[in-house]
Amino acid sequence: MQSPLTWGAAVLVFAFFWVINTPSSASGFATISGIGTDIQAALATPKQQWRHFPRSHSLGYSNEDHWLHWQVPQQGANLVTIHTAWLDNFTLYFVRDAEVLSSHTSGGNHPLDSRPVEHSEYVFPIPENPRATDIYIIDSGSTAAALYPVTFYTWTELIEHTGVLHLLHGIFYGIVAIMLIYNAVIYMSVGDRAYLYLVLYALALTALIATSDGFGHLYIWFEATWIQSRLVSLSLAGVVVFIGLFCREYLDTGKHLPRLDRILYSLQFLTVLNMLILVFADNEINALIEPIILLSFAATLIAIGVCRALQGSEAGQIFLAANGLVCLFGSIVALTYLGWIPDSAVGRQGALIGAALELALLSIALARRLKRQERLQELLQEQTSELTNQVEQLKAASDLAEEHRQLQRSMQHQQKLKTIGQMAGGIAHDFNNILATILGFTELAQENPGDRDKQTRYLDEIRNAGRRGAELVKQLITYSRGDQRATGKLNLNDAVTEAATLLRGSLPTTINVQTTLPSSHLQTVLDATQLKQVLVNLALNASEAMANRGTLTLSLRKNTVDHLQCSSCLTRFTGDYAVIRVDDAGDGFEGRAYELFTPFFTTKPVGRGSGLGLSVVHGIVHEYKGHIVATNRPGGGSRFEVYLPLETPAPVRERTREHILLIEDDPSMARYLETLLEEQSYQVTAVALPTTALEKFMAAPGDYDLVITDQIMPHGTGMELAQDMLELKPELPIILTTASADLISEERAGQNGIRAVFGKPINSELLLRRVNNLLHGTS
Repeated sequence: MQSPLTWGAAVLVFAFFWVINTPSSASGFATISGIGTDIQAALATPKQQWRHFPRSHSLGYSNEDHWLHWQVPQQGANLVTIHTAWLDNFTLYFVRDAEVLSSHTSGGNHPLDSRPVEHSEYVFPIPENPRATDIYIIDSGSTAAALYPVTFYTWTELIEHTGVLHLLHGIFYGIVAIMLIYNAVIYMSVGDRAYLYLVLYALALTALIATSDGFGHLYIWFEATWIQSRLVSLSLAGVVVFIGLFCREYLDTGKHLPRLDRILYSLQFLTVLNMLILVFADNEINALIEPIILLSFAATLIAIGVCRALQGSEAGQIFLAANGLVCLFGSIVALTYLGWIPDSAVGRQGALIGAALELALLSIALARRLKRQERLQELLQEQTSELTNQVEQLKAASDLAEEHRQLQRSMQHQQKLKTIGQMAGGIAHDFNNILATILGFTELAQENPGDRDKQTRYLDEIRNAGRRGAELVKQLITYSRGDQRATGKLNLNDAVTEAATLLRGSLPTTINVQTTLPSSHLQTVLDATQLKQVLVNLALNASEAMANRGTLTLSLRKNTVDHLQCSSCLTRFTGDYAVIRVDDAGDGFEGRAYELFTPFFTTKPVGRGSGLGLSVVHGIVHEYKGHIVATNRPGGGSRFEVYLPLETPAPVRERTREHILLIEDDPSMARYLETLLEEQSYQVTAVALPTTALEKFMAAPGDYDLVITDQIMPHGTGMELAQDMLELKPELPIILTTASADLISEERAGQNGIRAVFGKPINSELLLRRVNNLLHGTS
């Protein structure tokens, strides 16, 4: 009765062999019930009414008057022992030839009130006589079921037995003391509650063992019988409570096995309640209920260990092995008591060995877990350091990219200023014409002050000239502001028209600017000012190529291209584009087209060209994912085509809210994921069990666009559920979440039709991105 598992195993083995034993020879003990407490009535009972158990040499409790009979062997034994420190309500008679030689009564409800000798077991002297002596023990009013072996000794054999017993006690209590100190120090260092529960369990288990084998009574609390009588129930309840808490903390049963976890809670509560009744009331009913609760508790612990081991948990395997050792050595004790294996001190104290091995194995398991956590912490620190370095590198790269963008803006701005300088002559010409118009009509108005009709006509001409000047200034200022971006949807028809107006006012009058526009308006995402800069740069190059004489054509159209090569970046592109074409009537260009877009490359005489115009065009166009194609026109002249991606309307979706089926048995985790997804406007149906989820899905597979499921759940796993759902809807995207992501590879999950695996805790940003990709068909 050293722990709940040992206690339960001993009782089960005892009950089994009690049933299968049949009467045989008179060796071993014989038993008879129901004849009262009169020794004479027992002696007068015919021998054929006694039931013989040939192999057993153990005293067995019952709940009625029960007589047991042995015969002293012939090897000269002068002592008989009952191997227990806890035996209540019995009287021992030594009988020879139907005559009572001596008797011993011990215990009552508190057996340590009367002890024959100072020993951890009950030892009785056999009356001296050369003939064999019969021993009759009456067991009256017992309150528990147990097995206590009876052994005959000489004094020398008893001393040897006691020496072995003390050695086993010393080893056991030494191991327990070391383990307690070690785990207590670790707990104070790391604060892991599993260490605390293991320490408390070991203390309760040690108190139970010390109470049961008499060690505590002889060496700790001496003759304090009230401690001995109360500590058994208290320590037994402590064993149940603390091994249950350790199991819950170490195996995380609340998450992985919620039903067994609730059963564990219930049995712990019943144990404590029953213990309180026994301590204060000490009645027979609760004494009989106690083994039932303990057996149920032991079976629950074993079931938890088996389930966690089957789930692939190393902790579950170790926990099952530790409790398996306790059950094994508990069975050895029971078989020794029944006589099925040779009687020995080691066999009778096997529970000490089993308990020591259990505590040692659980301590080693916690040490392994701590080492693994330290290793994970080291890996986390290494990853954090690596991520920090990557962030610093990205920051440096970002700084370089920003510096590059600043240089590019500066280059574009400088090119604008240069272009404005080149346009100054044409702008001055227009302004001179505007000023001449204003001054001329002003003089005419002054010469005809009395003619009201002429005055009105002159003032209208002056106003129109002023408006032309204001519009020209406005376009010039807008074009020159390189630090103001207004990127958005741009109507290319209007943009080309405004650029043509600006060019007509800035280029020499010997250049004829023509435009060709489509009937339907084309849109793209672009900054209007930057587009004007592109067109002005191309137009100025064209004007110089034509020696400021000829026709410059601006045209706009929609075109679908297939693997057309860009002249500036040399990549091939495909798709629907808006094409702005600039044609001139010059001599064209020589060499390869891509050289034209190289910074500082120019074909103009020294001092007339900077070589930045077309490189700026390249930077602006490619910034908005466009391309440029430069060719020589047949018959003379050059053609520059700017390809800009069209702004296409977003497709209209049939369903405004995608429906996600969420399977998560942990309530708090389920609420978190449900809230996270609903905030992204998804419709979420959350269920706790895979069976419920499968029922809902089978009822309407088409209602669900995506499934997110936990791996470890009651009544099944996420992979099993995924296979069932994919049989109904093969194209269904499924995401698997698990607290043990290291046990499930992406490759294995993919073989089962699962699109993604997320370990817990979940990165919400990555999860939402993956959900969006799966729902929109981008991954």
